[in-house]
Amino acid sequence: MELIEISSPKHQLFARAMKLYTEAFPPVERREYSDHLIALNSKDFHMCAICHEQNFAGIVFYWEWPEYIYLEHLAIAQDMRCKGLGGMVIKTLEQKNKTIVLEMEPPENNEIEKKNRLIFYENRGFKYNNMKHIKLQYRTGDENCASHVVLSYPKKLNDASYKRFYKFLRTFVTCNKREKKLVIRKLKLTDDLLRASELIYNTDENIFSYLFDNFHEGRDILRDMMLLKTIYSCENITVAMLGKSIVGMVVAVKTPIKFNKKEYALPFENKDSALFNRFEKIFNDYFLHMESETDGIYISNLCVAEGYRGRGIAHRILSQLLNDQSTYILECCKNNEKAIKIFKSFGFDIDTEYVGPLDTQYYKMIKRPKTDLQK
Repeated sequence: MELIEISSPKHQLFARAMKLYTEAFPPVERREYSDHLIALNSKDFHMCAICHEQNFAGIVFYWEWPEYIYLEHLAIAQDMRCKGLGGMVIKTLEQKNKTIVLEMEPPENNEIEKKNRLIFYENRGFKYNNMKHIKLQYRTGDENCASHVVLSYPKKLNDASYKRFYKFLRTFVTCNKREKKLVIRKLKLTDDLLRASELIYNTDENIFSYLFDNFHEGRDILRDMMLLKTIYSCENITVAMLGKSIVGMVVAVKTPIKFNKKEYALPFENKDSALFNRFEKIFNDYFLHMESETDGIYISNLCVAEGYRGRGIAHRILSQLLNDQSTYILECCKNNEKAIKIFKSFGFDIDTEYVGPLDTQYYKMIKRPKTDLQK
């Protein structure tokens, strides 16, 4: 049995995992799709596919923080049951040496399936906690669920530990959580750099899907480039933060930009020759092209995470980045109508149209300083 972490909708097992999620749990016991994408942005949330003998076998979704693991959803595919996989998942989580907590509906007299579920956990050492517990809702507008049972492993929760667990549910897991303040600031080395690199990858999938063999390879190499003197250095990246989660980002660099090929090539060393050859092409056709800009600030990447779009986050990022005294330059795919509309709303004008790398049509857009009469 193997647990495979799914960190993005682009993962090959994401669709199968979501299908089982919607089949195994009623709407009141699961979050909306958009809210699930938001959960994926959290360091604390783990969406895992259960695989057995290289076959998809089930899902386990859990939240992890220093004191506890909250086992939120566990489901085994119909054709993979009776193989002991659920027990193997529990043993894997036990190895983290943290208190494991879960909620379940108390079984009524004739509810055999719920009774069997309770027996399953009690046989594996979970303790039945007697405190009254109301399961909070996942969806805005739903009522909180009826009283649930809280099970914990390897020991019962005392009042103080239960209050900390319940506070975690309200703050991070359910739709009862308070709205966090959006903070726009520079990326720090202590931030989730992998999350930031995922967003960079999403800004130009045309380029990056050609350059890299797969999404995860691209994410890892772009993360390495953040630690070097490249356009993606942390100092050039501004992020939108909700709590500890990066929900948007922009890469902006003062021109002129000079590209040191040796520096950019470092993350590609010891990779296969085909990848390095593609790097050579993208470096020459994509990165060196930016050296032609000599006046202003060049915006190379802007992205808002899935699940957070439509909330004005891109506007917030650009509002903090831009001023009326500087020149800003960017290039945008001609068919990206939403992005073009946003940029025009901030005063960018289409300067030229050209054919870029991989025969993609681009607009070069410029925002020029306002004159005294325009201010």
